[in-house]
Amino acid sequence: MAAGGKVIVNAGALTADATKITTTLEVAGATTLTGELIANGGITCDTDAFTVADTSGNTAIKGTLTVTGATVLNGGLTMDTNKFTVADTSGNTVIGGTLGVAGASTLTGAVSAANAVLSSHATAGIGYGTGAGGAVTQETNRTTGVTLNKICGTITTHNASLAAGAEATFTVTNSAVAATDVVVVSLQDKSATALSIPFVTDVTTGAFDITLTNLDASTADTSASKINFVVIKGVAS
Repeated sequence: MAAGGKVIVNAGALTADATKITTTLEVAGATTLTGELIANGGITCDTDAFTVADTSGNTAIKGTLTVTGATVLNGGLTMDTNKFTVADTSGNTVIGGTLGVAGASTLTGAVSAANAVLSSHATAGIGYGTGAGGAVTQETNRTTGVTLNKICGTITTHNASLAAGAEATFTVTNSAVAATDVVVVSLQDKSATALSIPFVTDVTTGAFDITLTNLDASTADTSASKINFVVIKGVAS
């Protein structure tokens, strides 16, 4: 022990003050340290159950690590080489296995899938949420164009007379549409006076045409119709 050091054993308790032990210290019972522990040669518990390497500070834990407070990792995160990684700085995350999410997921950025996107829900399906759609009403007559820059929505047509067997075409200006997209239309509310059916007759970048055909053989259509539309994004390559 170093000069000036003091070791006191009292009723089985050992008190050390400014003590340096140059050989191995073996303690059979619990050790309580109320001050800082400085271990300049690393730490080893139960051979390899918990180790802190000398100099580098690399730490290995063979058992379960339970953390009740916040964990701050400033160098990224890697599990089993590449099964789960979080890149340093960017935070880009890669998951090599299946990601199971029991609750709702909110994604504010684009979603890119290299494989199929499927829904097995009996009623929810795949579609657009609140805020994606819009509505517009056609003015003047059946061929008057409308503008609705939404990926889906409802168009209420004008109620100008459409003769039996006649057609009327109007343009929907829509900045969400590309020439390679597929635009699907259907009747939400049919005309009250005749059966007029809508279908898409042209798709270009920024617009698409809807043609309304009165299928009634003798009755003119003099009522407004509500047409639902949805844009399915497509590419040619």
